[in-house]
Amino acid sequence: GGIYENDVFYDLCDSLGIIVWQDLMYACAMYPGSPDFINNTVQETTGIVGRLRHHPCLALYCGNNENDEGWHNWGWREKYSERQQVAIWKAYDKDFNFRLPGIINWVEKGTIGQDRPYHPSSPRYGRADPRSLTEGDAHYWGVWHDAEPFEALEEKIPRFMSEFGFQSLPSMKTIEMFTAPGDRRLDSTAMLSHQKHSRGFELIREYMERWYRVPEKFEDYIYVSQLLQAEGMRIGFEAQRRAMPYCMGTLYWQLNDCWPAISWSSIDYAGQWKALHYAAKKAFEPVLVSTAIEDGRLDLYIVSDRLEETGGWMAMKLAGFDGAVLWERTIVVKAPPNGSANIFSIPLDEFLSGVDRSAVVFSAEFICPGEDPPVAIRYFAHPKDMKLPDAGITSEIIMDGQKITLSLTTDVLAKNVFLDLEGCHFSDNFFDILPGGTATVILDTDIPVEEIKDRIRIRTLRDTY
Repeated sequence: GGIYENDVFYDLCDSLGIIVWQDLMYACAMYPGSPDFINNTVQETTGIVGRLRHHPCLALYCGNNENDEGWHNWGWREKYSERQQVAIWKAYDKDFNFRLPGIINWVEKGTIGQDRPYHPSSPRYGRADPRSLTEGDAHYWGVWHDAEPFEALEEKIPRFMSEFGFQSLPSMKTIEMFTAPGDRRLDSTAMLSHQKHSRGFELIREYMERWYRVPEKFEDYIYVSQLLQAEGMRIGFEAQRRAMPYCMGTLYWQLNDCWPAISWSSIDYAGQWKALHYAAKKAFEPVLVSTAIEDGRLDLYIVSDRLEETGGWMAMKLAGFDGAVLWERTIVVKAPPNGSANIFSIPLDEFLSGVDRSAVVFSAEFICPGEDPPVAIRYFAHPKDMKLPDAGITSEIIMDGQKITLSLTTDVLAKNVFLDLEGCHFSDNFFDILPGGTATVILDTDIPVEEIKDRIRIRTLRDTY
């Protein structure tokens, strides 16, 4: 379903400590068992394994993507006669269960440190099979394809989540690449031609109605679609990390685009980071603070990928959107090595007694000397039901040598602050500023400071109302 990357890709992964799951290029189809095709696969596999075998970044070879699931669960078999079915599956079995792993083992034999697993097909089982949540890897598409609620991702947790996703629109800059001004609406021919999922716009709208007020302006709709995507995926990321060591890996669909499209990507075709990419960056930090609501209780977890214990203090607070502190507590915490721990729990009925759930926010900040503190933020209503104040954000641009920093402050909650400046990359975006808080963002741009002040746009979710 893609390409074998150039050598520089694997060299960079080696140097940066990025682990590579390497698919062989067979995806979403059944393949011939003819002598000519077999000869082709033997040559391809021998060549590619010979080229890549010395790279320490290479962790796993996977025979194919979704071929097994498609054959058993998607109705592919029914297109063929019984005799044809036997022949097709025989070719599959020989290729992916015997020939390809045999070639890989033979070519890699003698490579220093070689002990790479081979996985015949991803996922191991289709999601209709209960074993998909107890064995191997899983592609979970109940959220999105089946319109299941985002909360399903907190229950459907496999041993390794190798694919799940949700669509959003790309940035306005990217949409401007393939539209005229009159095309910038969801039902235009241009927009429809860049949406390749038959129910894509319908599903985005359905989920958006569940979580957000649906904006009328096209540019606001783009922004909220990205918030929606990021929130849904964040729920999945954090649930999967909290489930360590039962779940020990997540790969999401998808990183980027090869065409300007409405898609599942976190970086759009023009290289713009969507809200999802910022959310993924935070959700996969080495130490994560995360909340869950389970059995009527608010649970607070600390999750760590570090191999040593990390000690610190957890500063917790419940505040109104106006900044009034309703409850606070600080506890000593130890993040377990390479694991997850529930470090605080309180019944919701007790915690939120007499409180307007649509106007309060819970925060938990893990304070560890010398480190930027990870923070968990939990709301108790969907954004569409929150009583969001007018944030009145104050901004200041600071030039320190070659580094340009933007400092943002507000006395009340600022939900989903969106910084927009063409020709600039922000170290953070689409973030919340808690009441009385400050956010500091580094700007990567060649734009002169005096022009930044005039050109930068700062918006929040409330501005779409």
